[in-house]
Amino acid sequence: MSRIVFVVLFLTGCTTIVPDTPFEPLSAEARLSNRTTVIWETVDDVDATCKKLNDAITKDSTVYGCAQPTKNYCKIYTGKTTTMPILGHEFRHCFEGNFHK
Repeated sequence: MSRIVFVVLFLTGCTTIVPDTPFEPLSAEARLSNRTTVIWETVDDVDATCKKLNDAITKDSTVYGCAQPTKNYCKIYTGKTTTMPILGHEFRHCFEGNFHK
């Protein structure tokens, strides 16, 4: 018997410079995942890359990073030069999904 697996893929695109401020994480039960594999890819044009991956990002906004989280896998995109707040923000998406809602 063959199995068909459906993967829900979210893409978050973060359009504001993220301040380095504390936040309260979601509880373990509320998170998208508590354990995941993270791949970080740096790209020449993170704005164009993220907009290509997510057509919901408006053309007049500027994207500084984005993440594609699923329950067991997450891919983060940033520019070749980035900041810890941007990387940390995208890393949070890997565990909490789209917390901007």
